[in-house]
Formats: sequence, structure tokens, C-alpha cells
Amino acid sequence: MYNSTLLPKQQLLSVIEDRCDTKIAFKRIINFFDVNKNKNKKTKILDCGQTYIWEDIDHRYFNIYRTHNLKSGYLNKLYDIIIYEPPRKKGYEIVSKESAKRFVKSISNNGVVIVRTNDFKEAGSLELKGSFNVKNEFEAAGFLLYDRIVYRHKGIIDNKELPTNRSQIIHSDFLIFKEKKHGKH
Repeated sequence: MYNSTLLPKQQLLSVIEDRCDTKIAFKRIINFFDVNKNKNKKTKILDCGQTYIWEDIDHRYFNIYRTHNLKSGYLNKLYDIIIYEPPRKKGYEIVSKESAKRFVKSISNNGVVIVRTNDFKEAGSLELKGSFNVKNEFEAAGFLLYDRIVYRHKGIIDNKELPTNRSQIIHSDFLIFKEKKHGKH
């Protein structure tokens, strides 16, 4: 096992399985996709996530705006990175569709939207929701799935120990979207 913070700066694995903390996984992904990392310019980040990942030192490198209200004035600006975690509830596709439409107007040229999803089942439904639904809604809004990173959570237990009436989340997907350029795929 190796320490996540000591990985080479230019390397990003498609599966993060060293059981690092979610904050560290987020930061590795943000640092990899940061369009301003080698420039003398702060990266503008809109954080619409559920997980708080920021430390005081991060404000030295990033202009971070946080909101859970996707109808706020924050979406009237352009951002280099948008972080989003869709809420797991009924109407998941509707929420993802509305968010994607708003984000396509708020992402800067060469910017990315990082969507963290977990697969889940809605109450009373047998259908699995998650990354597939988000991918469809974001592509319909004008984004292209640029990369997908799987994060394996800490503390995975043996499947024999899982209760049969619910499923345990053992991984998350970080979906990286870029805006489709007209005429390019």
C-alpha cells in the first residue's frame, strides 16, 4: 500500500484503490484537471458537493465558491472546475438534467465538471441509479464524458456479512465532463 499524497504529480489512476480518504481522492482529481496549475492564476471552483473537502491552505490556490442552491447567482459566472454530487432521491434524473443544463452555461473554456456518484436503488424500486443516469443527462445537455475514475471506499466488508435487505456502497465514480465543442466528438 502507498500514500496517496506521495503519488507523482502527473499520474492519475483510473481506479483509486489505496483506501485514501475521500478528501484526498477529490484533491488528487482536482489537481490533475486544474487548467491553471502551472500558471500564476487562481483556479475558480464552484463546489456543489455534499462532501466538504477544503482546508484553509486551499484558498491560497483556488477561488472556491460553495452552494447547494443551483438557482443562485453563483451560476452567472464562469468556472474552471465545477464539483457536483447529485442528491440520491426520487427524481434523480430530473435533478441531474437540470444541473447539467445550468453547468453547461457556467463552465469556462477547457473547464471540467467533476461529478461524484454512488450507485443506489430508490425506495420501492429495483432499478439501479447512478453514474449511467448522470452520464446520459450530462451528454444530453452538451457535455462529453472525458474521463471516469473509480474510487474504492475504505472499510469494505466481506459480502457474506452484508445484510440482505440493503446494499452497501463500496465504490464511487468520479465522472469528468468537458463541454462538447461544436463539430467535434
